[in-house]
Amino acid sequence: MAELTRSVFLERDGVLNEAGIGDGKPYPPENAADMGIPPGIAASLLRFKKHGLLLLVATNQPDATRGIQQ
Repeated sequence: MAELTRSVFLERDGVLNEAGIGDGKPYPPENAADMGIPPGIAASLLRFKKHGLLLLVATNQPDATRGIQQ
């Protein structure tokens, strides 16, 4: 059996970056310049890495499929 790697799956919008709010609903940033990183995220990711965890980002972005995200 292959060796297992301990991992952390992180959602992009609302966890790694601040989701915008429009019409009372959260929405993803349109491009990298619009991404707001919440305070403490970098330190948290470094702590995960220090403990030997593999960091993986999971996201479901219909805007990418629609061609409205860069």
